[in-house]
Amino acid sequence: MDLGPRRERQFHVQISAAEFIRLRDEKTVATFYLLNGQTFEGELKWFDDHAMAVITKEMGELTIFRSALMYIKAHR
Repeated sequence: MDLGPRRERQFHVQISAAEFIRLRDEKTVATFYLLNGQTFEGELKWFDDHAMAVITKEMGELTIFRSALMYIKAHR
């Protein structure tokens, strides 16, 4: 039985505003994993419903769309 071409599974990050606020206010260093395989390590500067800014040592301030985010791992 042929079900047609396989579709890539789409991820949607379910991170609450409280978790983002804690990361931002505590200036916690975290690793941000993107759907395309890239990873960035840095501090969360700001966020809204669609994007966030991460300050990294290597590249400075990056704006990341939340739709491109796979998951976040905080370093505590």
